[in-house]
Amino acid sequence: MKKFLSVLMAATMLVGVMALTGCGGDTTEPTTDEANNQSEPASTTATDLKTVTEGVLTMSTNAAFPPYESTDDSGNVVGIDADIAAAIAEKLGLKLQIDDMDFDGALAAAQSGKSDIVMAGVTVNEERQLVLDFTDTYANGVQVVIVPEGSDITSIEDMQGKRIGTQRGTTGYILCSSPVEDGGFGEENVVPYDDAIAAVKALKNGQIDCVVIDNAPGSTTQWGIGSASVVLEAAARADTAPSLCLVYPSVSAMPTVGPVTLGQDLFWRLLSGQQVLPIQRGCDLYTRNFLDYWNLRAVDALETGRNAFTTGNTDWASPLWCTNGQSVAKVLSSLSLSSALSEDPAESADSTQEGDTPAVPTVPALLPQQTDGHLPDADVADAVQAAVQFPSGSTTRFAYDTDTGTYGMLHHDGSPQLDANTGTQAAFDNLLVLYSASTPRDDGRTLDYDLTMGGGLWLNGGHLWHITWTQGTGSTFAFYDADGRPLRILSGRSYIAWLSSLTGEEVTVQDSAGNDLLQP
Repeated sequence: MKKFLSVLMAATMLVGVMALTGCGGDTTEPTTDEANNQSEPASTTATDLKTVTEGVLTMSTNAAFPPYESTDDSGNVVGIDADIAAAIAEKLGLKLQIDDMDFDGALAAAQSGKSDIVMAGVTVNEERQLVLDFTDTYANGVQVVIVPEGSDITSIEDMQGKRIGTQRGTTGYILCSSPVEDGGFGEENVVPYDDAIAAVKALKNGQIDCVVIDNAPGSTTQWGIGSASVVLEAAARADTAPSLCLVYPSVSAMPTVGPVTLGQDLFWRLLSGQQVLPIQRGCDLYTRNFLDYWNLRAVDALETGRNAFTTGNTDWASPLWCTNGQSVAKVLSSLSLSSALSEDPAESADSTQEGDTPAVPTVPALLPQQTDGHLPDADVADAVQAAVQFPSGSTTRFAYDTDTGTYGMLHHDGSPQLDANTGTQAAFDNLLVLYSASTPRDDGRTLDYDLTMGGGLWLNGGHLWHITWTQGTGSTFAFYDADGRPLRILSGRSYIAWLSSLTGEEVTVQDSAGNDLLQP
């Protein structure tokens, strides 16, 4: 067994449209009634409460903002707010009923007494405080403006006179529809939509000039993505945003990484050829079964807590859980993991190039790589733009930089994916998009990928190769070119997108002139 430890970090890649409907942040003093309510004893029980339905706590929400609230395949509302509401109901001895509706309706339900509470990222303002009592703020939202590529909107001032899309009833709608003299753009210039996804679709169709929505706190922030040897991206379920797995060759090589989230057995299965140390924040039953079967121990935030992880604030429910190699090393002994296996000098010796210049760290036995040697002629010599669309609608984009010879990672809107550690754009020497078949697992939602063989694409140096892949012997993967000849990709940082597909229609690659290279 190799004694070269691969360190992974599973992190949700929050790309695509996020429909946060305004989180708190107003520090307006509570009204007199609110102050009286806050001063009441905290010993309330279910028998003291008058709820919409006896014995039930009814919560209204707009379940369109993971991780706070979203729906699973069964239509159940899940997320941080749902968990908080469940805890409140349990404390009060009540059953919990969650009603999903549009944002305006969720507010109106609480105001009219059709629900007991509303939890949907509701921004505190004076108008709402007249009809609703608010808890203390527990999350802060950030308003963002989305514009299409090539837009002439480069500042807030440029939005005057433009058609602005928002989600109806949200903070963005309130701010934008205010009169110009009050800092807004006028109601006549604002187009309200039922949800943020509809607004962004209208933007893509050219019906509006920009969209103003709330962005999840740190939703596009990634620590460590620019220094990982390999970045894997895949969706464990077709209805959820894809997750990222950052791979490092040793514990000591791992900088600050995050946000750490649910571990996925797909990633651990793909990396089964390595001596892997999973780093995660909890996992589902399938992942737990996989770890137990192979006797793998994860560094789990739910187990080690602040001994190895930080959240950046005092809110332990924060989605921005981070860690680093030094913090992980400190807890290995308590988890009965040997720190001696975290790095093997003999096997990492070839990570130094001539002139004692540290090379780009690589993960041994994962990809068939070469530092030089003959490559088959590329199928396309001009492949400079790529976009990978995952089943949930999330899209990860890349643009080739001829100066660096790398593909810069972009969000769905074309903005660069930055590494929060350095403030620089994440870039990769190799782009690999691999397809395989998948079937639903017994829960009907989680995908079980075929990891034995499939097709795909490899992009490097502005060139494109059509490839097939199988399980390898000297490496986890064996690659073959379009003529069936073995292919070893060039060494360097690699991004791998894993798609549940047989044809790859979810991928778009363009040349310098903007022509689609994958059209039949």
